[in-house]
Amino acid sequence: MIEIAEEGERAIIKPDWDSLGELMNENYNIARRVGWAYEVNDKLRRIGLESGAIAGKLGGAGNGGVMIFLCPENRERVLKALKKAGAKAFIPRVSPGVLSYCDDFL
Repeated sequence: MIEIAEEGERAIIKPDWDSLGELMNENYNIARRVGWAYEVNDKLRRIGLESGAIAGKLGGAGNGGVMIFLCPENRERVLKALKKAGAKAFIPRVSPGVLSYCDDFL
């Protein structure tokens, strides 16, 4: 998982969304195998991917509470599909604090 996170950081900095998507999907598959993801996560992930997301993974410590989708395009379509499925979904906005923190990497 550490290697995936480090490769993911490099993919974000480039940016290389396809590589980041592959890493996110690999991360999800590992989480699924060790029991951190549940059927509801599989369902929402499938809906997200079918509606245009490149990838979907668990956020935070796992155990099914938060999912993150990578959507360089089709954001609104993915958002609408997830909400229709009953998820509390939103599109995050980058804040100045995040920009300040990431400034060292850019």
